[in-house]
Amino acid sequence: MNLFFVGAALLALACQVGAEKEKFLYFAYGSNLLHKRIQIQNPTAEFFSSAVLPDWRLDFNLQVKAWNGAVATVVPDHKSVTWGALWLIDLDQMAELDKQEGVPDGWYYATNVTVLQPKGGSFEARIYIETQNPSPPLRPGQTLPMDRRPSNTYLSVITFGAIESKLPKDYIKYLFTIPSNGKTASKEKLQELGHFYEIYPFYKMIVPVKDHFLYFAYGSNLLKRRIHINNPSAEFLGIGRLDNHILDFMKYSDHWRGTSATIVPKENTSIWGAIWRVHNKDMAALDKQEGVDTNWYFPKTVEISTTEGNKVECRTYQQTINPPVRGDNDDIPVDRRPSITYLDCIIKGAIECKLPQDYIENLKKIQHNGQEASPKMIEKLKE
Repeated sequence: MNLFFVGAALLALACQVGAEKEKFLYFAYGSNLLHKRIQIQNPTAEFFSSAVLPDWRLDFNLQVKAWNGAVATVVPDHKSVTWGALWLIDLDQMAELDKQEGVPDGWYYATNVTVLQPKGGSFEARIYIETQNPSPPLRPGQTLPMDRRPSNTYLSVITFGAIESKLPKDYIKYLFTIPSNGKTASKEKLQELGHFYEIYPFYKMIVPVKDHFLYFAYGSNLLKRRIHINNPSAEFLGIGRLDNHILDFMKYSDHWRGTSATIVPKENTSIWGAIWRVHNKDMAALDKQEGVDTNWYFPKTVEISTTEGNKVECRTYQQTINPPVRGDNDDIPVDRRPSITYLDCIIKGAIECKLPQDYIENLKKIQHNGQEASPKMIEKLKE
């Protein structure tokens, strides 16, 4: 193997970092962008500089249980570049890095590539690439498939590492456009990393992304399986609270065989829900699902408070007819109760999105009409 540290090149690098041991350069573009992450298993790693790998594109493919989602790789693409961090590591730590990257298990293979520094100059560095290329290849403008999306935790590590390594601002903005699967890494991985991992969903809510909008769901679209039936690009970002509104039920749905949820303005009350990021191309499908064209619901822009204390504007839907006012302790009338299926969809979605426990308990107290949804709707929810 060419260790690319012979003669003048090795001497120059050793002088720059005051090294006494033989070292090698490693180009990190995924989780090892983060200083804390790489030094967990590679304590000798020293940040050398940011660098760019021309003609390769960042992608995601293999699922890793600890990360609870797909992990990064690079694929050849002459129209793209991948930015990363150059690390200088003791040569005797190479086997440990190989092990971390899953080389002995056939997850990744190691090779050498030429990377460029921002201010000029090139270096040969070790890189790791997944042994299985993502399939099918993404077409321009195509959204990353759900089974190839990384977790919130993994993307947080990458984006925070990119900021820490001072990668270009445009590339960091690009990282925030990558859709996650909405999941969190294992408890062991979180303990290993600390608590900064929440940066990703937090920033994704407050940083506008081109050609996307935020949607606040409080009814059946709390459930990921449900929203993805008509809106495959929907990406779960977190939960939020809509103040001065209450949850109620009014219009009867033949599909659900019971009434569907709506929001009703009311002072000193609040509703919890899910914040989804949806591509503009799916807005028409979302409007159709909500029955905007049949005057069932109308869209409105609302201010949602996040759990981090920020406020974001979201699209949501309210029924065109408000239900009669109920007292705080009044039950929902029998003719306005949702079906078993619809209510179950809301409760499961609330649990899945981790809405506040007291809110979930209140949802469980809502009475249903004893009916199941239509066979067609039940079949859709199973897909």
